[in-house]
Amino acid sequence: MHSELSNAGMYTDMSGLASLRAKASQKSPEANKEVARQFEALFIQTMLKAMREASQLSEITDGEQTRFYQDMYDKQIALDLARKDGIGLASIIERQLGGAPVSAGSQALAPVHATVKSKGNTAIEWEPDSQEAFIQDLWPHARKSAKELGVSADVLIAQAALETGWGRKMIRDQQGGNSFNLFGIKAGNNWHGEHVNVATVEYRDGIAQRENAAFRSYASLQESMSDYVAFLKQNPRYHEALAKAGDTQAFLLELQQAGYATDPAYADKIGGIMKRESFSRTVSELRLTDVSVNQTGS
Repeated sequence: MHSELSNAGMYTDMSGLASLRAKASQKSPEANKEVARQFEALFIQTMLKAMREASQLSEITDGEQTRFYQDMYDKQIALDLARKDGIGLASIIERQLGGAPVSAGSQALAPVHATVKSKGNTAIEWEPDSQEAFIQDLWPHARKSAKELGVSADVLIAQAALETGWGRKMIRDQQGGNSFNLFGIKAGNNWHGEHVNVATVEYRDGIAQRENAAFRSYASLQESMSDYVAFLKQNPRYHEALAKAGDTQAFLLELQQAGYATDPAYADKIGGIMKRESFSRTVSELRLTDVSVNQTGS
């Protein structure tokens, strides 16, 4: 193989990939083969990423550095797999790049498209690509639910961010479907809807332990928000928290003391998220937008 193509053996080698693009534009059979392998590597990497996100890491092992090195490893292993036997996708792409039709008798795959699974009429894939996107996506739902509870909308968003890892660690069923459980609400005996059984971290006498538990499953973000409102209002133990809804810190402390979460630092963690500059800036921008829209519509 040409040395320029061989340079693309490391996912960090942008010059090698640039050479591939240049060769592909010339319709070189050699380049088509390597471009197809690179595309297959990207496809494998996407699958590995989905598998990583579906797994439940402990609070001790889950962190920015861990995710950084896992991402590096997944990218390289995907490229290595594609450069060996692969999964059969590269050969199909290579034939398409070369203008050859894919026969019905070959190990044909369906055309590659970005697909979104669905539960009824509701999309079950929701993966915000940033913390800002997470806040923006939840904002209209949080405003409505916060008004019903008498709390600030950013309180609900910060709590959901803590519970879901900013949408990166959503509770999923065995098929990978999103439960849309934004607040980690478990499925008790009085819950008659869908539920998902997963491993979770609970604190017993101040010690973190992994346990299996059933969590409620919803069809949408709004359904999760609405159930959170009903959950707090229908449980007498949260009446004190709701009575102090106008005071964010008092509300969160009462929520924690009432047993909403076993983490002894639960209220402080939510408060910490709300104090972040990036969080406050995004929320402030959304509030200004709401004001502008209301003034324009009046």
